[in-house]
Amino acid sequence: MFRLALVGILFICCIFLLYSWLTSRQDYFRRKHVFITGASSGIGKALAIYLATKKGARVSLAARSVDKLEHICRNIKDQGGSAQVIQLDLCDSSSFPKALAESMKSFGSIDILIANAAVNNEGLCFSRLSLEQIDKVIETNLKGTLYFLHLVLTEMLKENSGHIVGISSLAGYRGLPMGSVYGATKAALSNLLESLRIELYDTNIHITTIHPGFVDTPAIQGMKHPKLFLCSAETAAKKIANAVSQKKYSYGFPWIMEHIVMRVVLCIPQTIFVPLLYFLTKRHWIHG
Repeated sequence: MFRLALVGILFICCIFLLYSWLTSRQDYFRRKHVFITGASSGIGKALAIYLATKKGARVSLAARSVDKLEHICRNIKDQGGSAQVIQLDLCDSSSFPKALAESMKSFGSIDILIANAAVNNEGLCFSRLSLEQIDKVIETNLKGTLYFLHLVLTEMLKENSGHIVGISSLAGYRGLPMGSVYGATKAALSNLLESLRIELYDTNIHITTIHPGFVDTPAIQGMKHPKLFLCSAETAAKKIANAVSQKKYSYGFPWIMEHIVMRVVLCIPQTIFVPLLYFLTKRHWIHG
């Protein structure tokens, strides 16, 4: 009888813990100030709408294009969500303190920063890129992102609370043709976030690195090579939100790309990888 009662108590405790875990994930974003860079299109836009209208977050929409942000903001508010527009150009670091202060004035301290803004190689080989194009990719994807992240992290450290989410890419795992500078910046971002994860281990600040595969956004519409396992921005937003709510260190998708394809690719030696990628992709290159 005693054993039966003990089993019953343990079962009830397990159910309670499972319920608490699921509830905490569901409420993770509620009333939190989520600041999203690159929120005017693609993954950033989908994330902003999903978190504000479905998860109860207060979202700061940040990007250069204020007109696009205003339209998204109205859409969110029409659905009962909470959002505000913050003009932010990651190529102009002098504007960062003002943008941060403006966002905090209405929504308070940033609870979750989603560093999403990025530009790519536009499907061009490295030799075809102008110095201005190279500089833009580095400024947006890496330098500007790190400067703004540093600014936000300084505020989070004051309160010993926060969550930094970096949208990296599966392209950051190995060098790929037509993605030279883009891939390099994403590899650097992933490396930096791993360093931060170690440096901040004894704090209450969490770091999550997201590695998306091909997501159907304007950023990849000009790419001529095959886009394996393409998913919508809305699907990507839900996957990212789920990973963030679980405070995962790292999360990549689609599952087959992250856990099978990329694991195999990482094991292929250079002597095979280089000629293999050359013959598979050379017809898609744009030469000068």
